[in-house]
Amino acid sequence: MQHTNRICINRVTSLQVPDLSEDSYRLTVSGVGVQTTTFTLHDLMNKFPKVEIATVIQCNGNRREDFHYLKDDVPAFGPPHWVAGAIGNSRWAGVRMRDLFKAAGLDVDAVSLRQAELPPGATNVSLMGSDHDEVGNHYCCSIPIEKVIDPFGDTIVAYEMNGLPIPRQHGFPCRAVVPGHAGARNCKFLERITITPNPCQDAGNWKQYAVHAPDVTLEKLSEFEKHACDLKKDPVVQEMPVQSMITKPSAGEVLAISGTPDAPTVKVQGLAWGGGGLGINRVDVSLDGGKNFTRAVLLPPEVKQRRGNVWSWTFFEKEILIPPSLVHELKRGKPVSLELTSKALNAAWNVQPPTPDVTYNAHGCCVNHWYRVPVTVDPRVRVNSLPASALNEFENKPSGGKFKSPFRHLDPPGTHYKPSTPEVGGSSGDTGSAASSSK
Repeated sequence: MQHTNRICINRVTSLQVPDLSEDSYRLTVSGVGVQTTTFTLHDLMNKFPKVEIATVIQCNGNRREDFHYLKDDVPAFGPPHWVAGAIGNSRWAGVRMRDLFKAAGLDVDAVSLRQAELPPGATNVSLMGSDHDEVGNHYCCSIPIEKVIDPFGDTIVAYEMNGLPIPRQHGFPCRAVVPGHAGARNCKFLERITITPNPCQDAGNWKQYAVHAPDVTLEKLSEFEKHACDLKKDPVVQEMPVQSMITKPSAGEVLAISGTPDAPTVKVQGLAWGGGGLGINRVDVSLDGGKNFTRAVLLPPEVKQRRGNVWSWTFFEKEILIPPSLVHELKRGKPVSLELTSKALNAAWNVQPPTPDVTYNAHGCCVNHWYRVPVTVDPRVRVNSLPASALNEFENKPSGGKFKSPFRHLDPPGTHYKPSTPEVGGSSGDTGSAASSSK
């Protein structure tokens, strides 16, 4: 994941990066069906086969800024105010977590082949990080044990990122990598792995990472303990939904004419991800906000992955013809406005919904509606450019390209930028946490 080293408002995701060393690092495996076993970093690197997994890690709150405010002063979701950049694709290397269970006494091969049953109560794997808040509460999350023992699940304890030791802010010296699942399941600074009958009960598991019904308000979530019995009926996010995003052009960009005068085009580029190991069957793109779609070209993957284990994202691109009615305007020297739009269909033909209303929830989780980028094609310009009002903003804006309450990324967290004159767009607030487990 690519993060900016900034402080998040979110209490759960603002834990300090722990000062861990390779020599003192210890990872303990315990719980139902295994003998408590502790591994050093040397053990992990030398006593088990090394595997490499290329995977997307996406925060399950990615794009939540599209929900923004229901009312002028009432946030529609809890922080942090992610835009679309809480997603990355990296190569991770380490040891399969199932191999650690095997070393601790659980016959994962027999269970995987259905020659043996899991011990009673062995249903969840709780992951605890060394990072903790000011009163000692460690970050903790859970994943289903089936994901870990599946030989094709590719759940690993990683100690390398892109061929190098994991950077400190990304989980040094070891972190969990749980491909296809929400970023919050990929626990950084991994200290303990426990097989348990129930999902992790700590704050990090439910209080930020469940998708509740639209009538569950932010106020109800703020009184979590009071409503915990009801709120915990909704499971925490595991596999992520299908997603696509246009990465080029940028929102608000002014484009020069491409193609020929009689057949001008706009080139759209982006990425798509099936979620849960599902690949991408198709990406459709549009110039008119989704009224008319056409099939994009899917680029060949750099890493070949098995069907059902497509953890990496897919790049797409398309030269789209500008409609004749708009070509007429361009020939008259007038700029035209376009709304570039993308929607992806994964290997199960699950498709992104057209609007955020379909998936609204007060946590702002699993946001995956059509991605929209407003641009202008101007026959008077020769080079693509962003307007002056956007030069100090994040290029990465909410889908649609505007912030309801504009604020600059150079401001201190919580400080809103209020322009003296109205501006189009705005800038993102705090979008990264070096200490988060996606987190």
